Amino acid sequence: MVRHVKFPVCLAPEKEPSEGEFGLDYEPGSLAGALQITTAIAHYYPDATKQETLLTNAAFHCDDSFLTLNLETTRGIHGLQSWPEGPQIRRFRYDDEANSSVMNLFVGGYLQALSQGRWRSLLHSGSNPSDEDRLSLTIFLGIPQLHEAARSQHEGTRGEQEQQVFNWFGEAQHMDSWSAGARFDEIQEMYSHGDGFHQSVQELLRRPRPMPSKTRARHRQAVANARAKAEQTVAETSQALSGLNTTPALGSPPIQVTSIT
Repeated sequence: MVRHVKFPVCLAPEKEPSEGEFGLDYEPGSLAGALQITTAIAHYYPDATKQETLLTNAAFHCDDSFLTLNLETTRGIHGLQSWPEGPQIRRFRYDDEANSSVMNLFVGGYLQALSQGRWRSLLHSGSNPSDEDRLSLTIFLGIPQLHEAARSQHEGTRGEQEQQVFNWFGEAQHMDSWSAGARFDEIQEMYSHGDGFHQSVQELLRRPRPMPSKTRARHRQAVANARAKAEQTVAETSQALSGLNTTPALGSPPIQVTSIT
């Protein structure tokens, strides 16, 4: 039997990670500017979704993305987990339940492949659990230079994963908890193959740095102009003061000219 409950989102690992366990082994900033929006999809749910919909063969899956950003007016993202008492579908719950609009960010299947399973993608499904209409905007974030490598390894993985999750719902009812958990781990690991990324990543890291955007270039120029003007003001002030008699009157503090750096 599949149980439908709520659960809080936990961002911290259950144990202290060893060095490099949760990292991607790349220098900080080496992939700066590589992440881009690849696809954006809007879903509108005018009515409440029946819970049975979450048990169909096209419900739970990992995304074909590196990261997935989801904006929703009503909380409707459900995660799938395996527990000793059987499969559990758990809806995301937040501390501020009064604010209905939320933002979710989770790991996609391609990042799981890139990290060779160290960063696990979320097996999830979306629905409308309330009587109010729900609008969901899903933005898939990717690295265009790595998409070809990701697609070549995992084209069709999402559809196969959806089918295997559906089969697991029925199989888990006849398995002991250890076997059901092991089968769930196999389904979760379907995106964990990332060996083919090595060459593509190296080519990406060797790419020339992109030219700064016009906005950033204008900002840098404005900072440079302000600095030059400040230095000019200091120079003019120093020159003007140098022609004055700066000998202080008895009991007066000395005049000091400080340059601005």
